[in-house]
Amino acid sequence: MVMRDEVRTLSKDGLERFNALGPDAISAVAERLYTIHKPVYARYGSRGREACHETLATHLEFLKPVLEFGQIHHMADYLIWLTDLLNLYTIPEKHLSTSLDWLDEFFIEHMNLEDSAVVGDALRAARTQSLKVNKLPIARPLSIESWPEAIPFEAAILIGDHGAAMSIMDQLLDDSHKLPEIERHIVQPALYGIRRKWQSNQITLVCEQMAAAIVKSVLIAAMLRSPAAPQNGQRVLLGCAEGNDHDIELRIVADTFLIEGWEVRCLGASVPTQELLDQAITWRPDLLILSVSLMPQLLSANLTITQLNERLGSERPSVMISGLAISHYGRLASIIVGADSWSTDARGAIHCANSTKSKERTYTQGEPPRPTSVSINRMLSHSSSNLPYIPA
Repeated sequence: MVMRDEVRTLSKDGLERFNALGPDAISAVAERLYTIHKPVYARYGSRGREACHETLATHLEFLKPVLEFGQIHHMADYLIWLTDLLNLYTIPEKHLSTSLDWLDEFFIEHMNLEDSAVVGDALRAARTQSLKVNKLPIARPLSIESWPEAIPFEAAILIGDHGAAMSIMDQLLDDSHKLPEIERHIVQPALYGIRRKWQSNQITLVCEQMAAAIVKSVLIAAMLRSPAAPQNGQRVLLGCAEGNDHDIELRIVADTFLIEGWEVRCLGASVPTQELLDQAITWRPDLLILSVSLMPQLLSANLTITQLNERLGSERPSVMISGLAISHYGRLASIIVGADSWSTDARGAIHCANSTKSKERTYTQGEPPRPTSVSINRMLSHSSSNLPYIPA
């Protein structure tokens, strides 16, 4: 055993034992939590149980660097963020303490006395540190002022009435509303409403996909009616991180940049990391926007930025991250990814980009992210919009 930053670390054998026990620890604690909080999980069907497992896996992923390197600050940041999220959803903070205590109990039972003491000390040190420092800014779930037309627009796309949805869009354009504001106040609220219905099992996945297809068609038609400003000489490359199949909001961002006079390449959903890199290297955009909807996709975004740094160095484009994961996790997401800026919607993205037309690395909507060496292999898969934190 060695001491680093006054936090003991595990030996190589101890760390291997900890890693091997991880899946069993998650299952054991999840079952205890599910027994106590079954009504909460039951509201979300199988996704509730999966969310509990993913949350516990995330606890352990942030605990690993503490046990290996003695570094508690990343886990402390994580616990601060998690506490804020619990408060946001009015869930008692004791849920977090309970899950950490039960993980501690599991490792006491399944590891030798010395190693289990190291694990317990690490959990307590990170928890203590999280209580000492200031709270991290947390990005609240995106709240958008919807216009009255959002309700009939949502109803139209939900039943597959393309004509009605197009009629609403045409009328708004005829009334001299700009497409970006229509997208923000009509399209996005409607999409969020449908996503909530799907998450609560009120509609099927097929209905959600049908609605998305209609929205894409309506936006293409509306774009043809929307004049763009003269080109400003700036290039932006947009793509969903690998694994993110939800590209409508990214396309809304792309539309806004086109109308503002940027040269735009939008690569769409789930772009393989290598292909995204190739596009960035050959086309040399001024700005790269990566969309992430779930926390696990932050790994793909982080890999993209890491490889861009390795291959282009200071000549790489500025990188902005957006999407639902950013709307909910803000600075924590930025810490993991290491992006230059982040934004929760198209208006914020264009404002940031237009005010940062140099190669300087700047930050928006949160404190500057810090680079991290934390390896995060499983994150919070329940982080999609409006799915509350599942106690764990």
